[in-house]
Amino acid sequence: MEELARTMLNETNLPKCFWVSVISTACYVFNRVLIRPILKLTPYELYKGRKPNISHLKIFGSKCFVLN
Repeated sequence: MEELARTMLNETNLPKCFWVSVISTACYVFNRVLIRPILKLTPYELYKGRKPNISHLKIFGSKCFVLN
């Protein structure tokens, strides 16, 4: 998990103050995307009994703008 978070921070050139956000995002993605080789299921499928909806996921660290 930490390696994924470090990679995300390095690739997006974000400062280390975003560490908590990165760990949270990595856990979220890890639980919905990672497939268990033996069962061929994600942790979300094992817990909820259905496939996760991942259509809302965006590229981490993409630029965004706040409109007032």
